[in-house]
This record gives sequence, structure tokens and C-alpha cells, in this order.
Amino acid sequence: MTTMRRLDGRYVFEPVNGRTDVTYHLAIELIVPIPGFIKHRAELKIIGTALDELKRWAEAGPPARETATGR
Repeated sequence: MTTMRRLDGRYVFEPVNGRTDVTYHLAIELIVPIPGFIKHRAELKIIGTALDELKRWAEAGPPARETATGR
């Protein structure tokens, strides 16, 4: 049984003083209410996975990025 109607995540990259700030936006629409502590664990898992994937993408270098993004 699915407990979510929607799970959307996106990154926003912004140059700041010679470096790049990255913000991850996460939107989840649940079908049924979930206790706060379970919701918090799920949020941490989703954000951790997103950060791991971003790190892997950033360390892969330009050729791998182009393949991963379809460009």
C-alpha cells in the first residue's frame, strides 16, 4: 500500500562568493497521517539519499554528468 500521492525533490544551485550553495527542496503529499517521529525518519532518509546522489554526481566529473542528465 502506498502512503504518498506525491514525492518531488529538486536542487537549486546558486553562486556565492566563488563557491556554490545548494538548496534541496522536498515536497511530499501523504495519503494517510503518519506520526511525527516516523515522518522525521523518512525525511532524514530521503534527504540523506539526495545528498549522497548529489555528491556522487558532483564527483563524477563533466562526462558522467552529461550522461546522467541526458545532455
